Amino acid sequence: MRCLIFLLFALTYGGIAYSALPVVGTWELESFIRIKDDGKEVPWCKNPIGLLTYTADGFMSAAINCAKDTPPDAPSQAYGNRLLYAGTYWIEGLTTVVHLVKNSSDLAIIGKKMPRTIKSISNKELTLEGNAANGNGSFRIVWRRAQRVLVLDQNTMMEIKMSKPKHTDELGNINKKIIAEGESLPIVRLKDGSPVQTGTVATMLFNIKKYDQGERGEIEKELELAVPTLIKVGLFDLFPPEDWIKGGSAGRRFVGEKAREYQRTRQ
Repeated sequence: MRCLIFLLFALTYGGIAYSALPVVGTWELESFIRIKDDGKEVPWCKNPIGLLTYTADGFMSAAINCAKDTPPDAPSQAYGNRLLYAGTYWIEGLTTVVHLVKNSSDLAIIGKKMPRTIKSISNKELTLEGNAANGNGSFRIVWRRAQRVLVLDQNTMMEIKMSKPKHTDELGNINKKIIAEGESLPIVRLKDGSPVQTGTVATMLFNIKKYDQGERGEIEKELELAVPTLIKVGLFDLFPPEDWIKGGSAGRRFVGEKAREYQRTRQ
C-alpha cells in the first residue's frame, strides 16, 4: 500500500519525483524579452537561439547565443552576447523553479540561486520570468518543448517516435474529474521517453469507488482505457493483476481482469 501511495502522489504531481514534474525535458528558445525598470520591453538580443534542459534527476542547463550583428546597445552585450550555465534545480511552491548555478560563462553567477517564476506551462510551452542577474530590470523568456531527433548519419535525421500508451489523449479529459475546474494535468515522459498522462492512478481509484457503488457503463470504459498507462508506469509489477482479482472489491477485480487480458494480448 505504501508503494501505491507514493506512485499515486508522484503521478498526480505531488513534487516528490522529479520525473513527474512538467518542466522535465528540453526546451527551445522562442523569445527573450528584457523589461527595463521603467517598464519598457526590449529584445535581449538579435535572433537569439537557445536550449533549456531539466533532467529527471534534478540537474539543469541553459545555453543562449545571439546573432553576430546584435546591436551594441542590446542587453546581451553585458554578457558577451551569450549566456551558458548549468547546475541543479528544484521547485518551490509549484510556481517557482530555482536554478543553483554550478558552472557558467558568467563567473559572477556561479554559486548563486536564480529563481524563475513559472508564469505558464503546458505540454508545449513554458514561460519563465525573473530578475536580471546584474540587477538591471527583469526578463520574460518563452520556451517551446524541443522535438526529439536521432542523427542517423551526416545527411539523415529522423524523429524518434516514442511508444505512447494507448488512449493517452483520451485520459487527459477523463482525469479532469479529479481536479478543480479550469485546471489540467500534464503529460510527462518516463525515462525511456514514453509520454504518459498524469492523474491516471488517482482517477482509477476514484472510478473503482464509483464501480463498487454500483455505477457501470462509462465507468467501465474509463477503467479499461486506463489499463495500458497503468501497465506502462509499472503499477501491475508492484501489484499483479491476480492480487486485484482476489480482493473483495468488485472495481479492483474488474481492473485486474482487464489488466490480465491486456497483458495476454501483448505476449
